[in-house]
Amino acid sequence: MSMAKRQTRPDMFISPAFLISAAILIVLLVFTTLLAGWRPGQAWPLLLLATGIAGVVSSLGSKGRVATGYLISSMGFILLGVVFAQFSFRIVPVSFGKFVLMWWPSFLVAGIICLLSAYGYSRFRQNRAGTRSGNQPDKRSGNRSGK
Repeated sequence: MSMAKRQTRPDMFISPAFLISAAILIVLLVFTTLLAGWRPGQAWPLLLLATGIAGVVSSLGSKGRVATGYLISSMGFILLGVVFAQFSFRIVPVSFGKFVLMWWPSFLVAGIICLLSAYGYSRFRQNRAGTRSGNQPDKRSGNRSGK
């Protein structure tokens, strides 16, 4: 009888990494609230940063390989934390509502560009995988014929 090796999944590291980073964050919040004079409601974007950092740690803990699904979503949390922290700590002189009202068309254009580039990249990968395996696209119906 051979014992199967336990597979290490990235989601096994999320809870411990998040708890450790949340504990560090709580200690930092207590000290910075007392020393820097922050209000407790100001520091909520740091929780997004802690979640993102926990996700990055968990994505790297999987067999020495990077789990891209966790890494990309974690980078999104870090980006949101940084953006919201700028408004929460008043680094940016305008309010978040005024910023969104002023820049919403650029957010719309950036979102469309991201969606189109993701679609184009997925089509490129599908075509590349099809030609590599010997399946050529059928020009009439768009289907692949595996001969």
